[in-house]
Order: sequence, then C-alpha cells, then structure tokens
Amino acid sequence: MDALVKQWMETETARADLQSRWAAEKQQISSLIKLYQAEKKALTDKVTSASVSASEVDQTRIALAEQQDGYEANAAQAERILAHAKTAMTKLWPWLPVPLQRQLEEANASLLDTSASLANRMQSLLSMLDEMQRFNAILTLNKEILTLENGKQVAVEQLYLGLSQAWFISSDGKTAGLGSASAQGWQWQVVPEYADAIAEALAVFKRTRQASFVDLPVIASKVAENDDVQ
Repeated sequence: MDALVKQWMETETARADLQSRWAAEKQQISSLIKLYQAEKKALTDKVTSASVSASEVDQTRIALAEQQDGYEANAAQAERILAHAKTAMTKLWPWLPVPLQRQLEEANASLLDTSASLANRMQSLLSMLDEMQRFNAILTLNKEILTLENGKQVAVEQLYLGLSQAWFISSDGKTAGLGSASAQGWQWQVVPEYADAIAEALAVFKRTRQASFVDLPVIASKVAENDDVQ
C-alpha cells in the first residue's frame, strides 16, 4: 500500500474520532463558560447587595476555580490535538492535488493562525478533513498551466481520480500524460501513446461522448527514503 493511501486511511480514522471528541468537548466547554459567567454574575450581584457571607463567597470561588480548571484542561487537550494536526497537515500538504490546495488555503491559514480562537481553528481543521474526504470520493476536472519535465509550459485539462492519480491532455490533443502524488508535490509524466484514451475519458466525464470503459495508465505513488508523510 502506498504511503498516501496509508496516510489517508489514518486521516479518515482520525477525522471521525476528532469530530466525535470535539463535538462533546465543544459542548462541555460552552456549558462551562455559560455556567462560569452565570455564577460569576450571581456572586457579583450578591456581593453588591451585601447579602452574602464570607464563607459563601469562598465556597463559590472554589467551585468556580474547579470549573475553570476543567475548562482549561479541555482547552489544553484541544490545543494538543491541533498541534498534532498542524504537523500532520504540513507534511501531507505537498501530496494534495493543486486544485484541492486552493480550496483549502483559507481554512489552512486559519488552522495555522495562533491568534484565531480555539473553536475557529478546530472548525477549520474539521472542514479541511471533510473537503479532503469529498475530493477523494469523486472525479475532478481542472484546467491548469502545466510545466513539463523539459520545462515547457502547456495549457491542459486534468482529470483527478481522488487524491493520488490524475491524467492530463493539452487543448490540441498533442501532449498527454499522467500525474501522481509525492512528497515533492505532484509529478507529471508525458505518455503520448495514451492521448486518445485520456481524451476519451475526459469526453465521457464531460458527457460529450457516450459512457464506456476506458483503459488508463496509473502510477503508484512512491516515497523516497527521506520522504515522511506519517
């Protein structure tokens, strides 16, 4: 199993677990904040009206301190989750298709923004994982200016199959090939002998040709010894 597929499986498992834990923790944190604010207001009102004893103030202060400790513990756990996620996402980023990177730019910036609220950063992470899951489940058509191995730039249409495989063809049909994910970014290889098949696959996808089975070449994503996407 190639490294990207393995990483994706681990990401999917983490996403489901993260959503479940964050939903529970977010509700708990929200409830604690509301309770803290309500009790703080009640205590302030009592002190203002001078109708509360010193012992009652101490008891309320202790209770609030314990609740605050619980809130801070949950927040610390969420921060640890985010720190791990940021490291993993940074390693995974080069492997993602360029059109998906564009879709995730805003959410990724929010995830990396330490001045953003905890809730916003966690929501950004979850939205990124959801978008990655969606992209991996569909075929995606993209137009791009592609730089080939010889340095030549060509305007092409690309057809992505999930996160790890894609094909391309130029508008004149003379330049065609396939791409695969790697830790250095997507690698594109010209395979002119498959131009007709790639053109047919694009036509079927765009529904300008009757649906049929098309044989297309694939490249397994390979990781060099110094690559690390774990």
